[in-house]
Amino acid sequence: MIEFRPETRRVRTTESDPVDGWPDKPKPGRGEVLIRVHAAGVNPADFLAEDGKKSCIVKTKYPHGRGLCISGIVVAKGANVATHDLGNAVFGHVPKVGLDTCAAFVSAPAAQVREMPANTGFREAAGLPLIGSVVIQAFERAGLRAGDHVLIHEGGGAVGSFAIQYAKFLGATVFTTTSTENADWVRGLGADNVLDYQLVDYRDIVHDLDIVLDTLGGDATFSAFDVIRPGGAVISLFGPVDDKAARRLGLNPLVRQVLWFKARDLRRKAREKDARYRFVPMMPETRHLATLKELVEAGKVKPVVDATSFAPSSATDALAYQEKGRAKGTIVVDFAG
Repeated sequence: MIEFRPETRRVRTTESDPVDGWPDKPKPGRGEVLIRVHAAGVNPADFLAEDGKKSCIVKTKYPHGRGLCISGIVVAKGANVATHDLGNAVFGHVPKVGLDTCAAFVSAPAAQVREMPANTGFREAAGLPLIGSVVIQAFERAGLRAGDHVLIHEGGGAVGSFAIQYAKFLGATVFTTTSTENADWVRGLGADNVLDYQLVDYRDIVHDLDIVLDTLGGDATFSAFDVIRPGGAVISLFGPVDDKAARRLGLNPLVRQVLWFKARDLRRKAREKDARYRFVPMMPETRHLATLKELVEAGKVKPVVDATSFAPSSATDALAYQEKGRAKGTIVVDFAG
């Protein structure tokens, strides 16, 4: 188990007018703050926006959220912003901004950023908003309770490394799949049972699980029902979109009908096992930022970021690195270097 020893840091800076000297800076509108970005998180679905794929509908992984997880310093405020003093260190998820429009300054709705955890740096904070929120949503949908047995795929990845810690915080017994080189590392995150996919087929080892968190999609979504107990829950981040999720996303009836038809085999698998299936899109909920701040400051979870650092000019390299699936934790683009 990882031993958390938070070191308190200031969440306010006395930089002297850091906005001066930067041409073409955005101006915060009503209800917005201008943030000097120190770090930006690269998330598992971001690489789908490469090569001109700018649509919100991506065939292989649908739907695809757009945005940028950031941390930085508030350097200006628009009208009607009573929170976030100038100089505050904040983190959040900025909608409608992608790595293809990464910038040193970003205007964001004040309601969608929160003060950073006092015991994290900018890199760690930038990796929290989307990953942390999606994991919380996933286990909310699953109805995870203390004592549940949970399988989390890709324990060494951005989602998995956070999900292991959060599931343990909730009192679950955690199984996870990972590579040989990451086995000891994910045990350190709190995994109780590590399944090395290079050596074993997890379907031969685990059975009657309460919850499977599917971070892979494809065949892994379907095979989750081979190890779930009757009445259990399969929660997928990249599997077929179920109708409840489609309605929450506000998709039109025609699109919902197409998705319903495409998910027919998955519904059959769920009925055969008397299990629940839920799709959770890679989209954050701002209400979770305060929860994440509390969890991190209390040492219940620790942000995990990959050691590889990318400059803003190498953002496309960060996306390519993300697509390879070799990262340990969240990939971060550094602006302060």
